[in-house]
Amino acid sequence: MTRPAEPSGAAPPPPGDGGRPPGVDPSGGKPLDRSTIVGEAMSDVFTTPVKTKRRFTIAGVLARIPLFRWFKGSLPGRISGVFLLAAAVTVAGLLYATPRLESSLVAPRERAVESTLSLGALYVRFLPTVRTDDGQPLTLPQYPSALGGLFGFGRLNQNQQKLPGLGGTSQRLTLFAVVGNQTRPTFVDLVGNDRASPLVRRLALRSNGRTSGVTSVGGVSRVEAVEVITLSGGQRVALSVWQPITDIQQTVDIARQRILVAGIGGASIALLLGVWVTTRLTRRIRTLEAGARKVARGDFTAQFPGEGSLELSSLARALDEMQGQLAELETARRRFIATASHELRTPLSTLQGFLELLEDEDLPTDRRREFVMHASQQAQRLGKLASDLLDLSRLDVGSVKVRREPVDVGLLLEGLLMEFRAVSAQDGTLITKQVDPRAETAMVDGDRVLQLLRALVDNALTHTPAGTPIRVMARRSGARVEFMVEDAGPGIPVAHQREMFEAFVTSDETRGSGLGLAISRELARRMNGDLTVTSGPGSTVFTLSLPA
Repeated sequence: MTRPAEPSGAAPPPPGDGGRPPGVDPSGGKPLDRSTIVGEAMSDVFTTPVKTKRRFTIAGVLARIPLFRWFKGSLPGRISGVFLLAAAVTVAGLLYATPRLESSLVAPRERAVESTLSLGALYVRFLPTVRTDDGQPLTLPQYPSALGGLFGFGRLNQNQQKLPGLGGTSQRLTLFAVVGNQTRPTFVDLVGNDRASPLVRRLALRSNGRTSGVTSVGGVSRVEAVEVITLSGGQRVALSVWQPITDIQQTVDIARQRILVAGIGGASIALLLGVWVTTRLTRRIRTLEAGARKVARGDFTAQFPGEGSLELSSLARALDEMQGQLAELETARRRFIATASHELRTPLSTLQGFLELLEDEDLPTDRRREFVMHASQQAQRLGKLASDLLDLSRLDVGSVKVRREPVDVGLLLEGLLMEFRAVSAQDGTLITKQVDPRAETAMVDGDRVLQLLRALVDNALTHTPAGTPIRVMARRSGARVEFMVEDAGPGIPVAHQREMFEAFVTSDETRGSGLGLAISRELARRMNGDLTVTSGPGSTVFTLSLPA
């Protein structure tokens, strides 16, 4: 059965590999399995570039404002922002307190009108029992006059004039007749010149009751106390006692305006003061920064003025001390490089000279042997110098680890003597040991101690005449153990004793690199100890003191 041809108007297959239909192998046109099709679809999803919309955030918008960047990124801006924030918080606190001030001023008047209302409501309930001169009961329109005449309530007459009563207070009394049903009552002012306030209208929707609060009638704010009373004949009246509070509001508004003006002025002064203070501060900091950058470039002539606050003065002194120490380190480094170069050049030059002499084919055999021996000695000296430099660099970078463990001191010194037995026998030198019974065991790094003692014994053999006796001793001194190497040589000059532990210092430039004692003292200090020397004619003692 043949597949019908697709109509000419059909859409071409979506482009895949060379326009192939989806799900068909491009090589042979065979259908692909489901896993392959799903894999291709997922590959298309993950490799299709996704266009993301650029989102604008508040932080991003603020970051584009130069003033905001100044407040956020610079020290003057940050300190000025602190001053400004303090002023804003102060103003906000004062503005928050003004409504409370208004409430505290209104509260006494509210209590006063409530007290007046209580007295007035008592007499309103009594008025239905009052009779006129001809014995007739009072009508509602006569109630206000009765209240004013009998009980001294101040009220308003038709001409908005205050009638006698209530002394010099500004309280007002209004009596409304509540007419109509309870859901849609109508209020008739028995005085004839006042409108029912929202407080009266809300209360009249209930049967009876009392309420008080701040309300407004005709744009005039007032504190009002209202009570709805049902008289004996079923007539409902609303008695309102109120007092204007426009004077309080005006006072609070004036206070609020003055607080705002003072706050804006204070914030401006705080901002200017913050800018001024921080500008002076940052000027001194930039001076110190410029000096530090000079030191970083190797210029040790920079000045760090100590003027200003105690903190800046302390920082300037610290920078001065740092500069002095760096200058000393730089001087020592240059001296070390120069000395190391000289120490390396000397054996190299000598070795090169012997090698050039050895190129002579007519050189006698004994002379050739002598030159080879000297060349070998210079090569050994060069190797020793390289090894010492490597040890010194390791000590400088702190890569030398110290491991304390119990060590048999007698066995340690016996091993040391075994190492030098052949050399001492060749020179006719007698090396002996002496161990204090209290120092037979010590908590030290045995390998490092042996390295130090080996360097000291080698130094004694090198710088004393052949046959000079050498003694290695160990003794306990309190909480420390002391290892001593003593020789009976001619001694070390006093001037040389002060600098003999520095690098490349040696009493005999033809022997040694001058690094052994420097390495020994540095290693002793890494073990929380010290290496000292006492010398005189016929006796030189190097003492290694370590915590035991």
